[in-house]
Amino acid sequence: MSDICNNELTVSGRKEELKRFIAAHFFSKAMEPDATPADWSEIEKGYRVSVDLDCNTVIAMPVKNEPNQMSRDAFAFRVNEWGSKWGAFDGYLEFSASDDNGSICYNFGTAYDGIQSVIDRLEEKYPHLSFDYICLGTGYEDEDEDEESEKLLAD
Repeated sequence: MSDICNNELTVSGRKEELKRFIAAHFFSKAMEPDATPADWSEIEKGYRVSVDLDCNTVIAMPVKNEPNQMSRDAFAFRVNEWGSKWGAFDGYLEFSASDDNGSICYNFGTAYDGIQSVIDRLEEKYPHLSFDYICLGTGYEDEDEDEESEKLLAD
């Protein structure tokens, strides 16, 4: 079973709405305790910025399960609710703009599958933004990790 899926999300709309969207959901090291919000000043300049979409800001895990935990409950929640055992990772975001409008292109990885349910929630939350999302398929296989993950889901 392949593990890593490559994903691309393009979001378009007014720059101020994109700025609010990015501030609410994009962080460096999103799954780590020392996560910091994405730096809009770097993004706005058109730099390619390394950030992750924090799925927990869109579909929040129950309080007893922290996003970076690998407990059976936390793992099952992420797979069942987000579609990925870890959420979005190894992402980079690029911004382009003309006048008051802009778009971001966010490329990132997920484990097992895409995060369509997370994107659907974002579309509901931001009706003035246009979302175009695709899970481009898998990257590489890590059979040892797959076996460990399948054991967690089996019970």
